[in-house]
Amino acid sequence: MSKIITPIEAVIEFVTDLKEGSYGVYKSVLFKTLEGEKIWKSFPPDSEELSILTKGARVRLIPNGSTKSGKPSHVIELLERKNMQHPCSVTPATPPKPAVPQTGMTDDQKREVAAYIEQMGALYRFAYGQAVHHLNGMANDPETLHSAASTLFIAAQRKFNL
Repeated sequence: MSKIITPIEAVIEFVTDLKEGSYGVYKSVLFKTLEGEKIWKSFPPDSEELSILTKGARVRLIPNGSTKSGKPSHVIELLERKNMQHPCSVTPATPPKPAVPQTGMTDDQKREVAAYIEQMGALYRFAYGQAVHHLNGMANDPETLHSAASTLFIAAQRKFNL
């Protein structure tokens, strides 16, 4: 029988400065769930995820097994960019709204499709970052990294019915 995975919605309360621990240098992020539960996660300082995790951002934490130390592991999905600072020092230009084909879709349906596409883009970006991290030096050519990221992306979609 398959296990039902319940995502946890949370808001990022705090991102620490660099710290030294028994596993090396890291930064911690405090997530506060809608029920008020506090969940701490640690990340290497060069983690792709840290570039998008900023105070006030809404996220979904999807359970993904356990860490080596037995703590729950999660895939982090960005839900909202409101109140977020862009990781670059230059404020990005507002991208033009994509042309939406006349499909007979309602505005709500169009927004739902746009939100889904944005979530899938964030998932692919995360998969690509993980491919780069885990293939560290084994494969640096863009084609191999793209293939690995696509495989991770598709596997995550299938596993979590996304």
